[in-house]
Amino acid sequence: MTPQDDLAAGVAPPRARQAGNPHACRCEMCCPENPGRTYTEAYRHLCEVRYLAGLPSNERRREYLEGPKGVLERRGVTAYYRLRSDTWNFMRGGEDALVTEEPDVLQEAAQ
Repeated sequence: MTPQDDLAAGVAPPRARQAGNPHACRCEMCCPENPGRTYTEAYRHLCEVRYLAGLPSNERRREYLEGPKGVLERRGVTAYYRLRSDTWNFMRGGEDALVTEEPDVLQEAAQ
């Protein structure tokens, strides 16, 4: 049984049940009405942008994005360009310069 099956059946995922709280996970899938701030896709994206910006060289960034098993190969062109663009904007102007499809969620995640 997958977490999606659990949710469809109205049952909390195993990890959440073990913790004694039906929403212990707090991710967007387990708790769609009120996910934890650090459990959102926007926050994951922001962390990945920060990681890429912190790499010591453009060569390392290019390898992460375009190399074998990189973002381009694993997640496709749209994710590649979004991550590349947001990383560049972040490096030029910090978190305030990020352009995202979900600006309100990203701003909340950055706090």
